[in-house]
Amino acid sequence: MDKYSDKINKVFSELLIEEKLVHTKNDPPWNGDIWANGTWVDGIGEDGSWEGGVWKNGTWKDGIWKYGKWNNGVWTNGSWRSGTWFNGTWKAGTWEYGIWKDGTWNGGTWEDGEWKKGTWVDGIWETGTFEDGTWKSGTWKDGVFENGMWESGTWLDGEWEDGWILDPKKIGNYQSDWKWKGKFVQSPISPKEYFTK
Repeated sequence: MDKYSDKINKVFSELLIEEKLVHTKNDPPWNGDIWANGTWVDGIGEDGSWEGGVWKNGTWKDGIWKYGKWNNGVWTNGSWRSGTWFNGTWKAGTWEYGIWKDGTWNGGTWEDGEWKKGTWVDGIWETGTFEDGTWKSGTWKDGVFENGMWESGTWLDGEWEDGWILDPKKIGNYQSDWKWKGKFVQSPISPKEYFTK
């Protein structure tokens, strides 16, 4: 009987620990702490450091993300150091490395990592790989552009493997055999080369 009670108490204690690591929409905003592991379901991250785990929905206002996985939600400001981003909106901040999958980037600096799909609205890309997605504006400093749609922006340096460049007036350096999709042309050369006379 004592062993059974001990087992029940142990299970109950583990559940309590797990509960502390899982935030729900009924929890108050996270403020000033280090979040290590667990799953964040909803709420607001106002300040502090996220060291691991899964973020699902909610709003991140400020702080540092060190590693883990992000599912949906809005990132308002702060630094992202590693991990995987799934969906959601990035409004400002610095991304140092990791993987971006879908979502919208509104502003900030991307320093390294891999981008898969999603929409880039503005900001600076310094290194990494861009796969698919739409580049609307901003500055491309380095990295690899694979597929995707390039609408505008400044291309400074990097490797353009393949992609679609917006050229509604057909003023760029395209060849007659290049494929067109509406106002986009599939280009084997970067926007800088494409629009340089």
